[in-house]
Amino acid sequence: MIQALVGVIRRGLKVFDAGNPSRKGEKTVKQYLILFIALILCLAVFVACDEIPATDTTAGEEGTTAEPSTRTPTEAPTEQLTEAPTEAPTEPEPALTELVIDAENSGRILVAYYNRGEGPASDSVFKSAEGFRDRIKSKTDLMVRITRVRETSDSNAVSFLIGETPYEETAAVKASLPANSYAVQVVGRKIVIIGSDDVLTVKALKDFCDRVLDNPERTMAGKLIILPEDSFTVTLDKPYTVGDMVADGLTPTADYTEILHTPKQGQYSISQGAASDGTFVYIALRNSDDSGAVIAKHRLDDGSFVAVSEPMNLGHANDMTFNTEKNLLVVAHGQKQGKIITLVNPDTLEFIEDVNIEKGAGAISYNPATNAYAISQGGKSLHMLDKDLGYVTSHERTKLEGYTAQGMGSDENYIYFPMSGAGQNILDTFDWEGNRVCQVILPTPHESESLFYVNGRHFVSFNYDGGTVYEIFFRCYMTAE
Repeated sequence: MIQALVGVIRRGLKVFDAGNPSRKGEKTVKQYLILFIALILCLAVFVACDEIPATDTTAGEEGTTAEPSTRTPTEAPTEQLTEAPTEAPTEPEPALTELVIDAENSGRILVAYYNRGEGPASDSVFKSAEGFRDRIKSKTDLMVRITRVRETSDSNAVSFLIGETPYEETAAVKASLPANSYAVQVVGRKIVIIGSDDVLTVKALKDFCDRVLDNPERTMAGKLIILPEDSFTVTLDKPYTVGDMVADGLTPTADYTEILHTPKQGQYSISQGAASDGTFVYIALRNSDDSGAVIAKHRLDDGSFVAVSEPMNLGHANDMTFNTEKNLLVVAHGQKQGKIITLVNPDTLEFIEDVNIEKGAGAISYNPATNAYAISQGGKSLHMLDKDLGYVTSHERTKLEGYTAQGMGSDENYIYFPMSGAGQNILDTFDWEGNRVCQVILPTPHESESLFYVNGRHFVSFNYDGGTVYEIFFRCYMTAE
């Protein structure tokens, strides 16, 4: 191809010279210029040809087209990797077989400083942790340090994490718990002990003590052994009640928080019975000589005032309950008018009628599950009435010295009698068969008056600056024995 191009250029030069005989002096310059241009063109053609895919250069027969090459493209060279010499495989760490606390291997008890993300850990959990420490001491003679923790710290010590500690092991176990459940999980050198609430955290700790500390193969002089199989998770099929606490050897107690306050209404300044329908709270306020009383009505959800009744005769207005079947407020006069019950319309707060009953009542509670009542007078009786306030039966109730009888309240399992004493109150607790279960301490000096239970929640009213209602939360704690 290049030779043909050069031939064409030479012939062009001859033609140029033949047609211009008078310009011989310019021949040499023109020739070199044209040759220079020709070289550039040749070079361009050469480069272009080099980019055309290769074909078979073997010429075919005249008049035929050369066959394309059947050679396969050369594969790109692959990189040959030479493996570096490997170290001898390391032995895997042996699986945890046991955790030991003894003179050479220290232990520690870490208790949640915060309770459900706000405020100090409940006294019941910390007090139970102290009981746990003392149980370890009595079983092994080992003293394990106990600390409230706000943040994590590294340690090789065997660590009991009790309640909602800031450790990730606690968070992981808590996240796996369904409602109404508790767990003990051995995670590395940590033992996580936690429940879905504070009460069940204490229950988990108690179960761990029963399974491990009371096992002579795990506790001996100067030694405590914890095994991976000590892990467990329990989900209860019903709420854990004060009766369950007592049956498990735990001590019931209660926390409380104020939810509403009703002011004094002129001369009607002494708070007495209280009740609720689940939406509203009704509080009786009497005057000093029991000649009259009013009923104040508030919203349960935000405590806002709704209305107050006209004065009416409610005697001492010692207690009140709400009959859900008939939509009635039922007020027990108490004191000198103990056999009089007044029915009041909860919507209008108007008097309906008085009902005379066979037994005296300074306290009254309606049970929606049985559509019946329980009443008491003076802290020394417990009577059962039917749905129409007719007498059914009685149970013996001995009076507790040092406490003043007030009203009463109930849930599906128990009857509670708030009683005020010097510096504190108690809830004297019975089952519906009339058996005394326990006394739950309410650590407040204010005078308790009445208890009501709605929407799965317990409330106690107090005669304090008019009337003040607190929601109470049953707790429990574990002692050394």
